[in-house]
Amino acid sequence: YEMLRSLVGSEMCIRDSTQTITTAHGEEEVPADLAAAIEEKQAEWGDVQSVESSDKGTLATFEGGKHLVYSEETGAQPVIGKIAETWVNEGGLDASVGLPTNPEADATDANGWTQEFSNGTISWTEGEDGQFKADIEA
Repeated sequence: YEMLRSLVGSEMCIRDSTQTITTAHGEEEVPADLAAAIEEKQAEWGDVQSVESSDKGTLATFEGGKHLVYSEETGAQPVIGKIAETWVNEGGLDASVGLPTNPEADATDANGWTQEFSNGTISWTEGEDGQFKADIEA
């Protein structure tokens, strides 16, 4: 039992490791799980432009306002388009809605998109006037 526990503990250390990625501004250390997600998105999204880290998580910004946000609790989640713009304007890693927990999805009650975050949601939907706008619930 002791041996098994120490083996599981060492696997957790491996999982929590970092990896070096290349951005437009040089090399950055990021969590290994985020590095793997970045590698998957690079063909579609291009190169990482910048990386920002805080005690809450890590934000990798790609060209065109596309982002991958990572924390141990949420994993690597994409944030794109007007939802990404809204989230970044609300503080990004420090936004009151928290970090994304899932990719955006089609809104069920309106024409547009919604994305779940750790403390709420951001929706980008069409109003009765035909204009799209952000709705933040935190």
